[in-house]
Amino acid sequence: ATSFNLTTGAVPAVNSRDIEIEMVTEDVNAIKQLINLAISQNTSHISLSDLAALDMNDNPVRGISTEQPLPASFFIPDLSEPELLQFRLNMSSGRLSLNFTEVIESTSVTPTGFVLLRAPGDSSPSTVFRLTGGQISAVDSTTIFIDLSANDLNEVKR
Repeated sequence: ATSFNLTTGAVPAVNSRDIEIEMVTEDVNAIKQLINLAISQNTSHISLSDLAALDMNDNPVRGISTEQPLPASFFIPDLSEPELLQFRLNMSSGRLSLNFTEVIESTSVTPTGFVLLRAPGDSSPSTVFRLTGGQISAVDSTTIFIDLSANDLNEVKR
């Protein structure tokens, strides 16, 4: 079974039977890297130790084992679109580094979907280059690497 232990998170200072933990971005992205975890209600369960919380009389919560975790009673799927935050281009090595807001499935990356431009709004044929190929990093991550093909690198250098 695939599992993940949260590292930290924000819990509201309101006493309630229901609590929501706001997960940190690092935990959310780590969970998204685990392909079979939290992709549907059927793949979303939780376990907890008796150290997870106390009631108003300082009684510890009854733990739930990983062998018999509690299934999610409600699930909202990930509908957010990843955004490119920044990129780096190394013209010596021909490596394009792309940093996104969330984990990208490396096998979904298509080099031909990327266009290099000299300047914003400059779309003249001599200053725009659409990648024709390249080698994609094999790891699902927030950072994806494209090693430009020799032909693309030579064309960009012209």
